Amino acid sequence: MKLSQRNGLLGSALRAVARPPLIFVLGSQRSGTNALRQSLSLDPWVRGFNEHPSNRLYEDWELRPEPEIRGFLRRQQGTVLLKPIRSVIDRPVPDFLAEFAAYQYKVAWIYRDPVEVFASRRKRWSYLDDVDRFVDEWNRINRSALDAHDERMAVVNHGDLIASRAVFDDLCGFLGVHGEYLFRRAANRPYDEIPAGDLQRIQRATAETYAALDRARAHVPAAGHRA
Repeated sequence: MKLSQRNGLLGSALRAVARPPLIFVLGSQRSGTNALRQSLSLDPWVRGFNEHPSNRLYEDWELRPEPEIRGFLRRQQGTVLLKPIRSVIDRPVPDFLAEFAAYQYKVAWIYRDPVEVFASRRKRWSYLDDVDRFVDEWNRINRSALDAHDERMAVVNHGDLIASRAVFDDLCGFLGVHGEYLFRRAANRPYDEIPAGDLQRIQRATAETYAALDRARAHVPAAGHRA
């Protein structure tokens, strides 16, 4: 066998067992995760995979267990971006990330004004109008992200991303990608769409978690590098 052929086979074997770098886009539903996924996936070196009812990566909208998708991930070239937000609704974020401890991963955790999240959910899914259920879930999911204490996670505010492209550029630097900025200011006024009593209940019940997220987003970890 020629040396070039042997090297080619060796390279193929190494690629077959190598784990690709991963990016997880996570957050509470209707917090801007889809816009962020789309923006980051426009880097030509990024393979972005959105949630799906059922395919090689997802089952019932949740990411399949790592052993089941390991082979698929290893066949990808470049960075793999996943948006498995349904996987962290009922599962603690640290437990989910622990499943991928053997990978080089980064997390973009996006959060949004809970009043805007509630208004967006109610508009998209009219049956989701239970304020108490909403605030319990919103607090639990976002607190779980903070409990991870993971230096590979950058916490970003949806409003900041809309207000300043520089915030998006800083996030791209941390993730080691070159995405394209797709964020646009919404035309609707969610604070005018929610009854005053519900508005006050949401603001009171989420104030502590919202403040903790604001403190976390004040510090963006050191910029990453493309793997």
